[in-house]
Amino acid sequence: QSPHRYKEDDYSPLLDNTLWTAISYGFEPPIIASLYHNDADTIIGGKVYRVIKKDIINIDDATFFSHDNEKTYLYEDKQNKRIYAYDKYSNQDMLLYDFSLQVGEKLPGDSSYTILSITKMAHEGYTRKYFSFVNASSDTIQWIEGIGNYTDLIHPNAIKHSDVTRILCVHKNDEAVYDTGNFLGKT
Repeated sequence: QSPHRYKEDDYSPLLDNTLWTAISYGFEPPIIASLYHNDADTIIGGKVYRVIKKDIINIDDATFFSHDNEKTYLYEDKQNKRIYAYDKYSNQDMLLYDFSLQVGEKLPGDSSYTILSITKMAHEGYTRKYFSFVNASSDTIQWIEGIGNYTDLIHPNAIKHSDVTRILCVHKNDEAVYDTGNFLGKT
């Protein structure tokens, strides 16, 4: 077993990854790719935070937009399987993800969603937990341990809307650790 593969019962860290690619499209162009990547590490209040930067590419015309001001500071508590974002306005950590939750527990930050199921699936040689949250209106939110929300890394409470926005692939250095294998429904 290679050192970057996880046993079935191990936690799959989110911030060990280096690049997340999300795709957004609708009924009209443009098709947008959001690239979330590790920019650097920084220390705030004695904790090491991973700085995640978001860049955008318009797929239709290959226009690239770098958002130097759009950075998120993430801290991962691997022991408790939680991811926090530093809020620079309140100078506090905000819980984004809690991968220790169990079926029946509530979504952090939105108690109208409850975990309906947690399944384990192998993908790209990794066994990961898939968390499905649902509310009374049957809206769903999906998390993948070690990847984030199915639709957006930085917004864990983003609702899944028929693949209009979704994480397309995730890399750890040059290795794909999550890859849906299709773009706009095509393989």
